[in-house]
Amino acid sequence: HGAWGVGCCLHGQCRRRGEHELDQAVKRAKRKREFSSAQGWRRGRGGALGFGSMAPPYDHEAIHPHEYVEAFERFIEGKGGKSPNPITAQLVDIAIEELDTMGHYGVEIDLLSLLDFNQRLGTILIQYPSTILPFLNDALLKVQHKIRETHENKFLMEVKELIHARLTHPPSCPSVRKPNVSSLRSQDVGRLIQVQGTVVRAGLIKTLESERMYECSK
Repeated sequence: HGAWGVGCCLHGQCRRRGEHELDQAVKRAKRKREFSSAQGWRRGRGGALGFGSMAPPYDHEAIHPHEYVEAFERFIEGKGGKSPNPITAQLVDIAIEELDTMGHYGVEIDLLSLLDFNQRLGTILIQYPSTILPFLNDALLKVQHKIRETHENKFLMEVKELIHARLTHPPSCPSVRKPNVSSLRSQDVGRLIQVQGTVVRAGLIKTLESERMYECSK
């Protein structure tokens, strides 16, 4: 997993370096990856992602939302990955065993597996989680519908609309894993960060009232 951590750290450093360092990073990326002028950037099992060979390797705005969803779908469905796919197995269990269709359900996504599948996709998710996570959730929902159409127990399955990705196993590099809260910096705002610690105090859960109904007693 060391290569994935290096790739992630490389991106974190490029954002803080000047244009010269970014150009050098792009040149190194081009030597390691294939670029196609017709279909955009490719890498291994991850397939095409992004349009045009001149797009920087980690420019998240140069990629259309539907391309993110399609790439995440390929990853969730295990195209070129582990067999059986642990993500689809979770979706099947939720669709069959959970009865509440209005409940919220989490699906564990291994970040190291995602980075292995497509390093660019995984790194962008780490750097811009608030923008990219909704695309991953959309992909989970679309794959869930596909499974229900073809599964042998499809009549026992109920699609859960409120399904969310829960990211696990982040790469072990300093830009992602922080030893404590004091090590957080301003450049970490808006990024996916893991901080280890122990909860020493927890308050009571407060209810947020969004709707109230009144009935006249007369």
